[in-house]
Amino acid sequence: GFEKAVTWSGRWAGVGGAATAGVMGAESLYFNPAGLIGGKQNEFSANFSPTFSRFSAPVGTGGADVMSETQMSPIFGALGSYRVNEKLAIGLG
Repeated sequence: GFEKAVTWSGRWAGVGGAATAGVMGAESLYFNPAGLIGGKQNEFSANFSPTFSRFSAPVGTGGADVMSETQMSPIFGALGSYRVNEKLAIGLG
């Protein structure tokens, strides 16, 4: 499988993606939904993390490789949180 080393949130990439314990508000919908209630206000978070990839494969027994063109996967996320009251929050992503 192909996985990126850095998660798509720039805020939590600097701490190695260790967001589960401290995230609150809209981004908690991705990392830890229990953090939705910790947000102090209504939030919207938009994240864009383009991924560029190129693949190659051997063809036949002659040792020749076929190389693909570089492609971009536009990974995008939009998250929102709405605080209904002190004990209830709604998240949408």
